[in-house]
Amino acid sequence: MNFLRTQFRETSLYLMLIDQSSQNTRLDWNDDLTARCPEGTLLLATVVADASPQGWGATLELDSGEVLVAHGAWLNYKILWTSNWKELQTIYLGIIAFTGVCKELQITNLLIRSNNSTAVFDLRKLRTTDTLAPAVKEIYLTCQHLNIKIIIQHVRGKINIIADALSRLFRSGDNHIQTFYLDQIRKILKIQLTLDLFALSTTKLLPRSVTANIMDQQVQ
Repeated sequence: MNFLRTQFRETSLYLMLIDQSSQNTRLDWNDDLTARCPEGTLLLATVVADASPQGWGATLELDSGEVLVAHGAWLNYKILWTSNWKELQTIYLGIIAFTGVCKELQITNLLIRSNNSTAVFDLRKLRTTDTLAPAVKEIYLTCQHLNIKIIIQHVRGKINIIADALSRLFRSGDNHIQTFYLDQIRKILKIQLTLDLFALSTTKLLPRSVTANIMDQQVQ
């Protein structure tokens, strides 16, 4: 027998929803909103967020066309988090990362774009599971503290390619090897070091079988 599964709001989230309605924090994005904006105040900016298994990335798109970026890698204990939790955490980290810019430019309204339908639904309805409720609360309370109003929009994955790329940046270029151990390995294996020893297929400057002679002045 199949039972109808009813999803109930957590009490604290429901109270937040009532408070949100009473303070008219739900924005009506129309021309009247722009008319009420004081001259010289930047009213709206867009935050595009995306999470990957390795890290997070977010962009802030201003009305002027300028795009700011923020990204980072997950700590060890956060790698095991679910994709939905990581997406909510990415939205939170994106808001925190751009707080200084929002204050300086007097941005009070943010359009949050995410390709995670669960995160979008949870933030729109303030209705979520017990495991994700703390993440939703964190975002809501942070925006309330910063006096920032948000509206959530779902986008297709192909649209947030910049945020997606930022979330995966830490995999390339953030690693290093200690020269002492490298020298020991070179001596044991009798390896002759080349300029492209650690080059990847996407970063190599020369074919794998070719090594540049740094003493050759004719090489360009």
